[in-house]
Amino acid sequence: MNRIILALDTTNLEEAISIINQIKDKIFTVKLGLEFFNAHGKMGIKKFNELGITNLMLDLKLKDIPETVYKAIKALDDIKFGFLTIHGQGGKSMIELSLIHISEPTRPERIACAGVCVEKKRGGGGGGGGGGGG
Repeated sequence: MNRIILALDTTNLEEAISIINQIKDKIFTVKLGLEFFNAHGKMGIKKFNELGITNLMLDLKLKDIPETVYKAIKALDDIKFGFLTIHGQGGKSMIELSLIHISEPTRPERIACAGVCVEKKRGGGGGGGGGGGG
């Protein structure tokens, strides 16, 4: 089974549709990110649904207070997609409330939790630049 996920990192709907028409039978699905979603919203996603792409990966990395993320996911119920990303920095309760939607009839197939950890070096161990002397 083909597991290629094409990352369509563009805001150009016509270009994206043209690419999909050429290769949709050769890939597993398409990843659309926040830039595309902000440019075209659910209507842009529906264009992919009309082409038979219903297992889209929406890489939105949702992060907010738990109830807001849950409602944002529910607001996507009228489009077809298979995967959705939420951001791990939203915390345990945001993730748990988001996952409740998996048990509901209009749920996405999967919700992925993306996490980015950045650690700021502490202490004055030499080196140049704005260390935090103390």
